[in-house]
Amino acid sequence: MKLLPHTIGTLRDAAYRKRVPHTKVAGRICFRIDHIYAIQKAGEVPPASQSRRG
Repeated sequence: MKLLPHTIGTLRDAAYRKRVPHTKVAGRICFRIDHIYAIQKAGEVPPASQSRRG
């Protein structure tokens, strides 16, 4: 099951640059489920407030 539309390399790079939440355990980068939800939420786009003109 894929929870995020990113590759492992992209997530690892973002974690090294401290752009996404993560945890380091014994020097390894780990993502908890709450980290994944936070990354998903950061990518959300709110619905448009105005309707399209026809």
